[in-house]
Amino acid sequence: MLLKHVNEIRHLRMLVLRCAAIAATAATIVGAIAPKTHGDTFDERIQAAPQCAVAYQALSADGHAVLDSVAKLYAKQGRMPSYPEYLELLADSKQHLTASDRLNLYWVFGCVQKPLRSQLELHDLLRAQRASLTSFSTRYRVDYLVEARPENAPKPPAGDYRKECKFLFAGTKLWFQVGDYRGAALQQKQVEAYDDHVLRGNLERPDGSTFGSIATLDGRNRFFAEGNPLLCAKLMDGAVDLEADEQLNQDDLAEFATHQFVYETPVKVGRFDCVVVGNDAVQFFCSPQHNFAVVEQRMGGLEVDRKTGGYVRTKTFSVLKNSGFVDIGGKVWLPRRSEFVWTKHGKVVERYVVTVDAFEANPELADATFSDIIANGTFVADSIKNKTYVQTADNGKK
Repeated sequence: MLLKHVNEIRHLRMLVLRCAAIAATAATIVGAIAPKTHGDTFDERIQAAPQCAVAYQALSADGHAVLDSVAKLYAKQGRMPSYPEYLELLADSKQHLTASDRLNLYWVFGCVQKPLRSQLELHDLLRAQRASLTSFSTRYRVDYLVEARPENAPKPPAGDYRKECKFLFAGTKLWFQVGDYRGAALQQKQVEAYDDHVLRGNLERPDGSTFGSIATLDGRNRFFAEGNPLLCAKLMDGAVDLEADEQLNQDDLAEFATHQFVYETPVKVGRFDCVVVGNDAVQFFCSPQHNFAVVEQRMGGLEVDRKTGGYVRTKTFSVLKNSGFVDIGGKVWLPRRSEFVWTKHGKVVERYVVTVDAFEANPELADATFSDIIANGTFVADSIKNKTYVQTADNGKK
């Protein structure tokens, strides 16, 4: 959802999905790796991890050359290279790698990790955070500093573009309001609500006129719009919120982590020492100081050279940065500010900043909040009853 509407970003997502699908075939055994200990060599790590033996033996000579460079850096630093350092080694390597080499290198490097939290531990921790929110309320705005536009599309109208949003949920009920603004002018304001039975909508135009709609719910993901703090924090429940394959959905970090590797060496991101989760297409940097909240997400930066099969750096990548973390209760840390930047061939083609004005964990929300959103006198198109009418106080029809 975060990177929708852009073909190149969809391509990056496909890289993520392929890596996740391959890793998922056996990744469940990695969670049993013990906590980090000192004094072992890289070769001893490999020998102590029988789950990587097949991948290690299947490496070509060029694949072993890359792994040797990892071992040398390990010996030089006296610690396991961080995942970004490992990616730099891949990018600097001049070796010719097969698709099998690339997978086996990823597998071997992942299997020898001794992370602060295992995959399953991280999954359970993040799932518990989301489960602690039985209801939730937030108000935020999204300022588009650089608007993503299709190639050859006309320039956007004059004036800064922003969205002012409010989001609520209580159990399985959902409510979302978004106002689109160009400069100071309201373009339109829309409210949608789902009360466990039907989806209602109310659209307000700049002239004050309104239009209502009633329909069956076609997907809960429509409520989790770009900039939603839960989306930025990757605290989604992919199968429920997004109707997506859990293991392949990076907006659900809890499930995504169980099909990727968690790396032991922390990486400094701003002021925080972060644990890294992911693969060569996407990485999450999580702060233990904030109960493993996502500080940064990086996508792209490397691609496969079709001639050599090795990795090369690319100038097409995206970064999501979260900051201003607030404990909203139950050790659930959410960002007050998120910034997304997508760069293509060295040029910024999309950039937006999310600013959260308010959070409330587990507020009491009346059932009527999720049903009474269409004002009297509003023209309504009811696709369930296949009728149109004007809303009245008793929901009668004129």
